[in-house]
Amino acid sequence: MSEDKEILSVLISEIEKFAKEEVERILNEAKLQAEKIIVKAEFKAKQLRKERIDQLRKKAKLKLRRDFSLKKLELRQKYIFEKERYLDQLFNNAMNEIMKCVKRQNSIYKEGLKNLIIEALSNISKDEVIILCNERDKELVESLLNQVLDHFRKHSQREIKVLRVIPELDCLGGVVVHSSDEKEYYNNTIEARIRLLKSEILPYILRRLGCE
Repeated sequence: MSEDKEILSVLISEIEKFAKEEVERILNEAKLQAEKIIVKAEFKAKQLRKERIDQLRKKAKLKLRRDFSLKKLELRQKYIFEKERYLDQLFNNAMNEIMKCVKRQNSIYKEGLKNLIIEALSNISKDEVIILCNERDKELVESLLNQVLDHFRKHSQREIKVLRVIPELDCLGGVVVHSSDEKEYYNNTIEARIRLLKSEILPYILRRLGCE
């Protein structure tokens, strides 16, 4: 009987020892597993945080890019508007000055009209021509013809013959010249010069000034 108690005691002791070791093993495994889970969770959290930050950064960049594009478009539209306004202002100022000279038929306009006739005739290869002008300028054009024809005799040895000066143009001033056979034609009215000024010369001036 005593021997059975000893055997039982030994068995209980072994079981307790085994149980204790098993508990420790399980606890250690659980601890290691928990640490792995924590590390994995931290890594996942960092990854999610990085992804979230990346998403926020991308959204911020897209917003900045969109806002910048809208601002750039707004500034571009404002620039075009201001440029057109400036061109119109220059154009209107030029028109006002031209109208003053045309109405007074002063020396500036006379010299300008002479140069317009010379330029128009220079662009006609035929020597027999007809000059068209408005009714107000007819006498002035006729009074300038001797100077104009002398200019061609001296500078190009051309003998130009003006067959007629016809006052049938509805224009501010200047002339239209065509050859007698009407195959050549050159419009050098003030309106034509202003159109050239607005479409070509003024933008060129703005580029030279660094305004474009």
